[in-house]
Amino acid sequence: MLEYLSKDQIQKLTRECKRFCFSPKCSSWAQEKRKRYWLTFLTLRYTAARISEIASYGSYAPVFDLTAREMEVITLKQKNGNGRPPRRVIPLPAVLTKALAEYSQGSYPCSMDTSNFRKFFKARCLAAGIPARLAHPHSLRHFRARELLRAGVDLQSVSQILGHASVATTTIYTRLSKEDIKMQMEKAGTI
Repeated sequence: MLEYLSKDQIQKLTRECKRFCFSPKCSSWAQEKRKRYWLTFLTLRYTAARISEIASYGSYAPVFDLTAREMEVITLKQKNGNGRPPRRVIPLPAVLTKALAEYSQGSYPCSMDTSNFRKFFKARCLAAGIPARLAHPHSLRHFRARELLRAGVDLQSVSQILGHASVATTTIYTRLSKEDIKMQMEKAGTI
């Protein structure tokens, strides 16, 4: 069974990333680089995209439409009829569009070497007290998928947001932890 970040861990990680990225103790060059880390973190956290989907360049780079509050990305691990990966549209929450508008200043915000972001992410996770086994960017994808399902977004929509070729792949996120089961049973008054 997959392990997921908890809501508490996500909150701690977000605070730690923000603290690091907006530290006044670094040069202006470092601050600009750290803003890209912050925007990449938020983009992964709120879109459930894969790091390689948002860090792509050229014709594979994501397209942000802040007015429509959506992002179009290539869908990795799939090919359409012409052998190229298809694109999908992911709705953007207000918190992400606001940050993108504020910090990206018209440039592509997530352009960076993915290994550098992975190092940043792992260091921030460990600083936030998150176990090393969960200290990878893909854990944000898992968290967002579960978050959407818990909020009542239907499985087909979550599958499309994630870019899964089959809804069956998305069902892994419907497996409940023992805490989730207990909470639902308490809510229903059965225990």
